[in-house]
Amino acid sequence: MIPLAEFVRTTDFFLIAHRGASGSAPENTIEAIELAIDAGVAMVEIDVQSTLDGQVVVFHDDELERTTDGRGAINAMSYEQLRTLDAGSWFGSQFANARIPLLSDAIDVIQNRVYLNLELKAHSTLDQSMTWFAHIHRQLDDRSMLPYTVFSSFHHDLLHQLKVVYPSLHTCALHVPSDERLPSAILASCNASAYGCSLREATAVVAEDCRVHSIPWGVYNANTPEHIHQARSLGVTAAVTNNP
Repeated sequence: MIPLAEFVRTTDFFLIAHRGASGSAPENTIEAIELAIDAGVAMVEIDVQSTLDGQVVVFHDDELERTTDGRGAINAMSYEQLRTLDAGSWFGSQFANARIPLLSDAIDVIQNRVYLNLELKAHSTLDQSMTWFAHIHRQLDDRSMLPYTVFSSFHHDLLHQLKVVYPSLHTCALHVPSDERLPSAILASCNASAYGCSLREATAVVAEDCRVHSIPWGVYNANTPEHIHQARSLGVTAAVTNNP
């Protein structure tokens, strides 16, 4: 695989699987990631959370109820407790054995096959977020994954600090709905590499700003052929989809 920066420069358009192939398998599981890769996507997007004992796991919500048979906050449980939970039956009985994976498990599946889009959540303070990110950075660096990974977040202060400490990272600023600035102004404020917004927020004005400033950008969630056609007509670099 070529490094991500070169891939984006030389590729007209590509798909990103949202939490894996989350339209066909339980989100953020190894099963969803494998299905997305088999579908031929260029990049897989996943979310990460921290456990009580400091492990980095692939999971979206702060609470366990929506996608597992557990209850309560995910960061109040150790990984040994989390690994016993059923993270698949809510989606379908055929996924009853799906588990909450460690980030390292996901990397093992993704490495040398597709690019990684890792969405970051913020902790209570920026210092806590940066301490937690150091664990993520170490795991990706140990596996030489950093040139093939983009870190996306709605928390632009976190993205800004990441670039201060780790200037070579690829980062993507996700649009905060209350922010009326154009993509170029948002990226300038946090030194991000790319911009992302919902398909509804992807206007002709946004598209023109990205074109004029040569900003790689993507939209979510483009889950139908019509959505993909709309995204491509705006000239997006990538579309995030549940249905790769």
